[in-house]
Amino acid sequence: MFTGLAMATASLACTIGVAPRSVLDTATPPRASATLSAPSATARPPATAAATASATETLFVPPTLTLTLAPVGTASATAAASATAAASSTGAASPGATSTPLGGGSGVLIYNSAVISTAYDILQTNIDGSHTISLTHGGGANITPRYSPDGQSIAFVSNRDGSRNVYTMRDDGTNVVNLTRSTVDNDGPSWSPDGQWLVFSSVRDGNREIYKMHADGTALVRLTRDPAQDTYPAFSPDGRQIAFVSDRTGNSDIFVMQADGAQVRQLTFDPGEDLYPDWSPDGQTLAFTSNNNGGNYDLYLFHLDSTVVNRLTDTAVTNGSPRFSPDGKLLAFDSARDGNFEIYYLELSSRGVTRVIVSAAFDGSPDWKP
Repeated sequence: MFTGLAMATASLACTIGVAPRSVLDTATPPRASATLSAPSATARPPATAAATASATETLFVPPTLTLTLAPVGTASATAAASATAAASSTGAASPGATSTPLGGGSGVLIYNSAVISTAYDILQTNIDGSHTISLTHGGGANITPRYSPDGQSIAFVSNRDGSRNVYTMRDDGTNVVNLTRSTVDNDGPSWSPDGQWLVFSSVRDGNREIYKMHADGTALVRLTRDPAQDTYPAFSPDGRQIAFVSDRTGNSDIFVMQADGAQVRQLTFDPGEDLYPDWSPDGQTLAFTSNNNGGNYDLYLFHLDSTVVNRLTDTAVTNGSPRFSPDGKLLAFDSARDGNFEIYYLELSSRGVTRVIVSAAFDGSPDWKP
């Protein structure tokens, strides 16, 4: 059954101030070293070949971000942030710049944060940590935001109406709609690449299963039927497959199935928990979080063509919720390496890590705007 990190989904339980998803059932971890070595890769059955990867993780810390509350004028902005410097030394471009922003897409991230209140709101920021605004403002815990493929809508989970339900809103925070309208918990929405479907997990039929529905909340379809816990679904870039996490074999491993729920196949076979699968833009790789090496949650890459797994981080604390950038070169993630959970991104080619947000509050579950 799910323990530790995987229990975070269920642990929110409509209680304000309980950390969602990537907050584990652990005390505040020690600070991590700024320079961390990445160990060699391992292969999963049935592959026999092993790959070796050696890299150094270099941490860059941006200027401290000062968040100030602004008067409530519209649904799209109730907080504004000003940085002590306009951009970080990584050369990240701001949205609207003529050059392509770092990571591709618009150079914007969203994430859930307790910086405004312990109830958690959804914030938006530039990749360099500047121009941070709040898209939600209270009314419950608002977590796990996910941009639609066109970047015009955001799916997220909130308990503002009692149980955790899947909502959508415009990218400016307006036009909030409860799609699932359920009295039980629904979690982990993921968009299909054409923006027509949302896949999510729910306990509406007694245990946690995977479902999909149209982006307007209609045409609900149950995809899994197993007495185990199935959660964290993610559409593949071509829309034909869905990766998800299940403990049906005794551990929390990553599985994949067709978009209609057929042909379920197990990908990972770890003694620990494998969580938060996310597809690379080319559909060849899955990023995920695992504690299979000593109990700490680190980031990994699973190569679907070879079943080889590369470990990306090696820390004494938790690293979770990996999300590929639109160009596939970066991974945004949350980590407690600096004492509390913050948003970082990792450059896959160099393993260099940059901290996006500096605050005293919990920040987690990032996503990239296309």
